[in-house]
Amino acid sequence: MKRAMVVVLGLFLLVASCRGGGSSVADLQKSNEDLTRRVKALEDQQLEGDKKLIREQQALQSMNERLRDVEGFVDKMRLGPR
Repeated sequence: MKRAMVVVLGLFLLVASCRGGGSSVADLQKSNEDLTRRVKALEDQQLEGDKKLIREQQALQSMNERLRDVEGFVDKMRLGPR
């Protein structure tokens, strides 16, 4: 009788853990999907930020080149014809 109670209790605990395990797996899958969406959104934001930074750096480089050209022109005007 004592052994039967232990076996029944063991089976009951096994069944109970299987039921709870299914819901926890579903919760983990939902959490995983949520985290995947968040990571994707952050990666997209980082990509857009990187593209913006590249555009700004290219614009700055272009402005620096134009500034050097203007400085060269001003220097030539100061010296005048020789």
